[in-house]
Amino acid sequence: MNRNIRKWFCGGLIHSKIASGPLPPVDVIPRTILGFTLRAPRERCERRRNFQRLFFALLFSLALTPGAQAARITTGQQVLYTFEEGSGSTVTDVSGTGTPLNLTIATPAAVSWVPGGLSINSSAVIASAGSANEVINAVQTSNALTIEAWLIPANTTQSGPARIVSLSQDLYARNFTLGQQQSAFDVRLRSTATSNNGTPSTGTAGLVTTALTHVVYTRDAAGVAMIYINGTEQAGTTISGNLSNWDGGYRLALANELTGDRPWRGELHLVAIFDRALSAADISQNYSAGAN
Repeated sequence: MNRNIRKWFCGGLIHSKIASGPLPPVDVIPRTILGFTLRAPRERCERRRNFQRLFFALLFSLALTPGAQAARITTGQQVLYTFEEGSGSTVTDVSGTGTPLNLTIATPAAVSWVPGGLSINSSAVIASAGSANEVINAVQTSNALTIEAWLIPANTTQSGPARIVSLSQDLYARNFTLGQQQSAFDVRLRSTATSNNGTPSTGTAGLVTTALTHVVYTRDAAGVAMIYINGTEQAGTTISGNLSNWDGGYRLALANELTGDRPWRGELHLVAIFDRALSAADISQNYSAGAN
């Protein structure tokens, strides 16, 4: 008899590659799970069948849940902040790349730790102690970058633009800034074809909400720049030139300009910077992986 035969399973027929021989008595029915064979009376079959259906439905549901299976794309990642500290005045770089670029919360009274995030409740200064020179050198070498953030804006009216992630010196000099201009996300990028302030900027239109949002800005070596919101491309342009004119002394700051006069309020749940432009597939995968 072909070893891929049918056998009884709680009153139904299934295929088995490990069973052979005649059918068992109808009152004692074998059940094989992970190589172990159990025997169950017929009256228990319906209950066990229902349990099996529920078990596999749960597995199927988990397989389809965003973040249940996906792993973050990390190739080219230069810094990563996941805001899981829960207390204290240090935001730790957990990227594992080079020397960690940890950030200090100089205004601890302006923030509060929330599960998997940091809530910025009033004007705060969160910045690296020294220059982000390793990030700057890596991005200049590749002539490409990605800025990624999971965040919850406090409102849709803050402006300036309000600085979310900024590698800069003051109001008028920067390498890049991801900001919020009322209901739009706005990115300024300094290149040999833009100003030292990173203008003209690239922005979205009316896409800021007060819900948890995945925001990604990419600019590749050819100058193609895009903004993705929740895994979907929402804005694009070309920023020509190269990044050779970046200032190597600039510090990395979150939720404000270093001068303290462009505050952003809301929650930060993840911030990452890459020395390459993530692809649409990479961004989709990181969106599926979730904020935490």
